[in-house]
Amino acid sequence: MLRWFAERYEPPTARVEPSYVVIRTGEMVEVRCIVTGYPEPSVEWTYTAGSLPSDARVRDGLLRFRATRRTEGEYRCMATSSVGEDHATVTVVIEGINYLRQRRRYMFLPVFVCLSVCLSVCLCARLLKNGCVDLDEMLRVDRCRDMDEFIKF
Repeated sequence: MLRWFAERYEPPTARVEPSYVVIRTGEMVEVRCIVTGYPEPSVEWTYTAGSLPSDARVRDGLLRFRATRRTEGEYRCMATSSVGEDHATVTVVIEGINYLRQRRRYMFLPVFVCLSVCLSVCLCARLLKNGCVDLDEMLRVDRCRDMDEFIKF
């Protein structure tokens, strides 16, 4: 008696671990693409801003490369088979770059802000001398104790 076995086809699914990476320049980024489906899907990594970094290596779904300023962005893992395709993305954030970008938004205060929100005399003196003031410093400085402290700036 002949038996016919119906093969069970499953469309591919893809997921990445981790899905968000915050890393410093010079450190190794390692992201795994986990795929399922039948027949077994092939895996391809792409970088949404262009080609993969020149030092990128892919083996068994694991993407590895050294983090630089140019490697920040989204990477896509594509799972493809004869039944279909699926993709998942990972966002790579270079810690130093985003830290500076975020700090630039509020790190320096212009003179008119100092005067318009009635900050302490010490802080205004420091602002006028340097042309800018660090927000963290602004939160620490309260008021001058006397005129001598004001003049030191």
